[in-house]
Amino acid sequence: MKRVNEYIEEYKTAKYVYSISFVACLGSIFFWYSLTVYNPCSYSIAMANKWDTNTDLYLIYQGIITACIPFGAIFGSYYSYTALAKGRRIGLMIADLLGLVGVAFSLLQGIVFLCFGRLICGIAIGLNSVIIPIYIREMSPNKIAGSTGALNFCIGYIGIIVVFLFGFLIPDFSSLQK
Repeated sequence: MKRVNEYIEEYKTAKYVYSISFVACLGSIFFWYSLTVYNPCSYSIAMANKWDTNTDLYLIYQGIITACIPFGAIFGSYYSYTALAKGRRIGLMIADLLGLVGVAFSLLQGIVFLCFGRLICGIAIGLNSVIIPIYIREMSPNKIAGSTGALNFCIGYIGIIVVFLFGFLIPDFSSLQK
């Protein structure tokens, strides 16, 4: 008599596994997008908040804002076992919900909201960085496990490309500086 897992393996087609892996890898786009999005728009954010870009305080702000994502990712990856205890799919949903909350806070005016939002986004990134590879590996048959695992990074790099393509659309505020 066949076990349930053997029946599931029979009905997994490559197209099905790749589509599930692609959807799971959308968290990787968020990972790399969030990590790099501040770079092309840091000057515009400084101008919107009326920061003097010629002072050391601006450099401190830049460092704090940039460090919030990796700092949050440390906590997210460390505490990912709590999300994994609920199941892989639920863990991905928790990470996505945290990502949405983080983006909402980042859109509010002020450095405190920006840092708090990026910290929450970092927690979501940490969760995704642990859960996505586990989820993909569990869903993939051994024959295509390598290519679905590589899909995680290939799709993630799309997030970096999107950031820098949108960076071309950010207006130049250098003429407004005194």
